[in-house]
Amino acid sequence: NEQEVRAAIVAYVEAFNKRDVEGLGKMWAENSVHIDLTLNRTTNGRDSIQSDLKEAFAANPDIQLSGTVEDIRIIRDEIASVSGEVMLSNGMDAPSRSHFNAVLVKANGKWMIDKMEE
Repeated sequence: NEQEVRAAIVAYVEAFNKRDVEGLGKMWAENSVHIDLTLNRTTNGRDSIQSDLKEAFAANPDIQLSGTVEDIRIIRDEIASVSGEVMLSNGMDAPSRSHFNAVLVKANGKWMIDKMEE
């Protein structure tokens, strides 16, 4: 299960760097939550998160995501907690770094983000 969770995170980074908004949306649970602590902003629901991603890509066409997974804890067969570090770069400035905590849920054999806080 830990390898599946790690693979889901890697797939997310790859989709992000391809600016695949539709693919990214499928990686979020329908009623998921994204919390951006820097901006003090909470986004609720897959559709709203997809809209945020689309806006971010339009405003920052060279944005790239990378990071490291520091810990994966399988809470139950279908729930995992993941933490690590995220780096966003635009190709010009030094990458911005932030810590993230996420809860992933497994539905229909696929791990999806239920909650992300960074």
